[in-house]
Amino acid sequence: MKKKKLNITFIGAGKIAHSLSISLLPKYSIESVISRSISSARSLAKKLSVKNYSDNLKDIPPTSDLIILALPDDQIEKVSAKISKLKINFEGKTFIHLSGSENIDALYALRQKGASTGSVHIMQTFPSKKIVSIKNCFAAIESDNSKTEKLLFSVAKSVALKPFKIYSEQKSLYHLSGVFAANFLTGNFYSADTVFKQTNSDMSSYKLLGPIAEKTLANVEKYGVSKSLSGPVERGDLNTIEKHLRDLRSVSIKSANKNLLKLINLSYLVQSLILVQVAENKTGKLSSSQKKIKTLLQTQIKKIKF
Repeated sequence: MKKKKLNITFIGAGKIAHSLSISLLPKYSIESVISRSISSARSLAKKLSVKNYSDNLKDIPPTSDLIILALPDDQIEKVSAKISKLKINFEGKTFIHLSGSENIDALYALRQKGASTGSVHIMQTFPSKKIVSIKNCFAAIESDNSKTEKLLFSVAKSVALKPFKIYSEQKSLYHLSGVFAANFLTGNFYSADTVFKQTNSDMSSYKLLGPIAEKTLANVEKYGVSKSLSGPVERGDLNTIEKHLRDLRSVSIKSANKNLLKLINLSYLVQSLILVQVAENKTGKLSSSQKKIKTLLQTQIKKIKF
């Protein structure tokens, strides 16, 4: 007997919904798109060639097997509570959300009604509604039973994701690691661009700095974090650190946004202190010059006032 094709409804038509739905479409039946914005629901449904779209949760098709809540974190629990009050048969249905920080407790109201619940978080960045490839991305799978876990692993693998199991109590820490690796990287490039613009160069900061960032990531993958460290902290180059701090103070005079430059200065100090820790981990101890750098950084941090 031919296996029944999984029927899917998306609740939410934002950034991640666009990329994930496109990946799911060839293998599964997307029945409907529901969003509080009817124009957003219509737009995504049109891209998917899906006839059914709505701004009303009551329009969840009774034939949907998997309902994906592609919603902002602070809306998941509220929307799941609203859905739980609908007169639908929850038995046999699986509801999941896509949040990295929220665990499946946000879907508790649905679980109480007899539905299976889970979450799938794709370790990828979705900056806009433009389609982002999720192929070979890792996906953290959380579920309330083994049957749901098996289903979500199967769906994830079918769209070339690399699923792995995560427990509810680990979810926030998992997400936090992604913030450090991805979101803070964006912040660092913003800082780098702000500083580089002071040179009045016509060159794009990303074209200049992108390759060295990519090489650093390649080194981390190949050699590990500590062994990939280079630069003035690793060398114990106190003079360069002092020069950097002087230059940052001069940039703050040129810039109209004084608080931004204070933040960049603080970021430099704090991240350099972390690099001191990485340097110590790399060799097992700090050199005398690295100890001086550590003292300088700690002293300068105390001087920053907003």
